[in-house]
Amino acid sequence: MTEFLSFFVFALLFVQCSAPSRLNKTRFNKRNESSLVRVLLDDDIQKKTVSFDIPVVLKNSQGRVTEIDAGEKFSFFADEGGVSLKVGKKKFSVALCDIEPESREELLTYKGKSYKGSFSVMNSKGKLMLVNSLGLEDYLKGVLYSEMGVASSREEDLEALKAFAVCARNYTVMRLRQSGRQFDLYSDIRDQVYGGYHPSKTLISRAVDETANLILKYNGELATVYYSSSCGGRTEKADNVFSQKNLPYLAGMSEGDDAYCQIAPGYEWEENYSARDIIGFLTGSGYIKKGDYTIKDIEIKSRFESGRVNELNISLENGKGEPMNVTIIGNKIRYVIRSKASKSLLKSTMFDLKPQYEGQNLERVTFHGRGNGHGVGLCQWGAIGQSRTGRKFEDILSFYFPGTELSEIEQ
Repeated sequence: MTEFLSFFVFALLFVQCSAPSRLNKTRFNKRNESSLVRVLLDDDIQKKTVSFDIPVVLKNSQGRVTEIDAGEKFSFFADEGGVSLKVGKKKFSVALCDIEPESREELLTYKGKSYKGSFSVMNSKGKLMLVNSLGLEDYLKGVLYSEMGVASSREEDLEALKAFAVCARNYTVMRLRQSGRQFDLYSDIRDQVYGGYHPSKTLISRAVDETANLILKYNGELATVYYSSSCGGRTEKADNVFSQKNLPYLAGMSEGDDAYCQIAPGYEWEENYSARDIIGFLTGSGYIKKGDYTIKDIEIKSRFESGRVNELNISLENGKGEPMNVTIIGNKIRYVIRSKASKSLLKSTMFDLKPQYEGQNLERVTFHGRGNGHGVGLCQWGAIGQSRTGRKFEDILSFYFPGTELSEIEQ
C-alpha cells in the first residue's frame, strides 16, 4: 500500500478545500476486541529456540500454561496443526501459544526490535507464524515511526504527523473490518510498515494521542485512504492505480505551481538504463521470453491528466528479425522497470524519456521524473510542507481528501 518517505508537475487549478465541518461518532463493532491489532512479524520462524530478557508467561486459549524466567531458553515446533513446546524437561501441545510479559509494562523483543503487547506463535500449514497483538493506538505509533520518522524531531512537522495518524488509523480500521485471517495486517509495504516500539519519539506519541480515535468518513461511511511518499506536485486519481471506482475525494489534485512536496529528498530523480537492462526487465517480468532481442524504440504513448504515464510502449525485434511490441500500463510500469539506484520499484510514473540510439537500435534511455510512490491520496512530504506553513492537520486532510469529515470511533 504504502511506500515510505525514503522509501510530476503539470500546473493545474489549485483546489481550495475547507476543514471538516463537523465531528461525528461511528461505532466500530466488527469484533469485541475492536482496539486489538494483530500484526504478522514473521510467516516462517526459522529459529525455534528462543529466550527473552524479561520473565514471560506462556498461555493457550484456556489460560496460563507455564512461566519462563528471564534468559531461560525454550523451544517450539509445528505439530499436527498446532504448536509443541519444550521448556526444560516439560513438553506441552497447544493449538497456539501466546507469549506475554509477566509485567504489562515490559516489552518483548524479536530480531533486535522491541514490541508492546503480546506475541502469538501459531501453525499455518506446517509453518510457524509470529504475530504481535497490541492496542490500536500503540500500533499506530510504530507505524508513524516507520512511515514518517523523518518528521519526528521538528515541532513544525507535528500537524503532518497528526494528519498521517488519522490516515493510518483509517487504513487499520478498514483492514480490521476485512480481516478473516489469523492476523490483521502485514508489517511491511503490503499494508503499513510497522517496526515496533520507539520510546524516544515523543512527537509521534503526541500526534497519535492528540488524534486518538479520529478517522475520516465520506457520506457516513469509512473513507478509503491511501498515501504515498511524494506526489511530485499532483496527486493521482484512485481509478488509475487501484480498483476503487467513484471516489470523489480521491479524484486527484494539484499542489500548485510551488509544490509542497518539493522539499522531499530526491524529489527529482534520474534513472539510466541500457537496452540490455530494459530487455532484462521485460524478461524478468514475463513480458517476453528469454532470447536474443534488440530494442528499436521506447516511447510514452499516453498520460493521465496528472502527467503520469498511462502507456509505455517498447518496440523490439527478436533474433529472427521479427517485430514485437510490449505495452506496460500505469503503475505496473514501476514494477517492471525497476530502480537501479534503490534496487526497488521505479520511484514514480511521472517521468519523461530521453532515448539514445546507435543506428536504428536503442542504445540507452534516461528516465527523468518527479515524486516517489503511486501518488494517490495523502502526499506525506506534501503534508510536511503544509505543516511547515502553519496549516492544521484538519486542513491538510481536507486538502488531500476533499469532502471527507472527521469522525470518532465509538468504543
